Order: sequence, then structure tokens, then C-alpha cells
Amino acid sequence: MLLKASCQCQKIRYELETDLYYPYMICYCSICRKTNGAPFGVNIKGDLDNLKIINGKDYIKTYSAKDCERHFCSKCGSPLYITDHRWPDGIWPNAASIDTALPKPPEYQQIFLDDQVPWFKPDIPGKKFSGYPKWSIDEYHQHLKNSNLDNETNNNEI
Repeated sequence: MLLKASCQCQKIRYELETDLYYPYMICYCSICRKTNGAPFGVNIKGDLDNLKIINGKDYIKTYSAKDCERHFCSKCGSPLYITDHRWPDGIWPNAASIDTALPKPPEYQQIFLDDQVPWFKPDIPGKKFSGYPKWSIDEYHQHLKNSNLDNETNNNEI
């Protein structure tokens, strides 16, 4: 699926071809909350090699957190995507930056529920984890291809 994305002010536009756009990762970690200005962030997955900056490369700035780098627009502040040195081939676009109409995913995963703010407790269906799931999104899709999702569990689910 070709994802077209941009920041709010349209200075930055990027594209990413991916077939790993689900499960949507609804993250409650403090970094996602603070950088999104919301009680959570929503990220999906792609391969870094498939990222194409269409325009505005000079506007892209990076905030380095503990394990990852958050890329955002220096003009409007919109979060764009995350890269992580632990998974150097991956990219996690912020779902809110994607302009392409995303399909309703077959599954959501809520992560870092231990960091969730007390004043926002959404009733979102799907798997819930106190931290990261045992499986990466790539491993999730490998299990999906092998039809093992019903027989195996991402065993640190809460």
C-alpha cells in the first residue's frame, strides 16, 4: 500500500510503500503522549528503504529519545515518523501524518498501558500490553502468514 503523508503546514510531504500498516500501535508511553500532544500516539510500520521525501527535507528535524529518533516538522511541529537504532531497517510513521485513507485495521494493539494517563481510558478493542508486545510487527505478520495467530499468543499480553 502506498502511503502519502505530510505535516500540517504542508512544507513536508513523504511517501512510504508498506504492507505492514497494521496492527495499528496505540502507544501510551510518555514520549508518544508528549510529542503528539495527546493521551496517546498511533504508529504503523514500514521499511526505511521505502521512505521517499517528496519535499521539505530541510524542514525535517529530529528529537533523540532514549532508543529512538522522532522526526518532525520544524515549521509547524507535526510529528512525522519514528526511527529506532534497535531496528535500523524500520520506520514507524505517525498515523496522523498519513493523508492516504487508511483502511480499518483487523486489529489494534495498545502498548505501554502502564504509562496511560488516568483521565483517559478508551474502550478500544484489541490486544493490550504493559510495554512492548513480544512480537515485532514483522513477526506478527510472519505468524499471520503461517496462520499461527489463533494457536499462538503474543504471550506478554495483559
